[in-house]
Amino acid sequence: MVRIDLIEGRPEYLRFAAPTYLLGWLYERLVNRVPGLAWLRMLLVVELRKAG
Repeated sequence: MVRIDLIEGRPEYLRFAAPTYLLGWLYERLVNRVPGLAWLRMLLVVELRKAG
């Protein structure tokens, strides 16, 4: 394994109302920018390299 990154994606599931989307957007920005909140991120981005 080469690298594992944790990220929080855009809150598209909250698009039904502008206030909820705004809160989700702020949450996404916060957890992606503050290293101490990395444990709250939901998505894994994994880079693998084939052996040999």
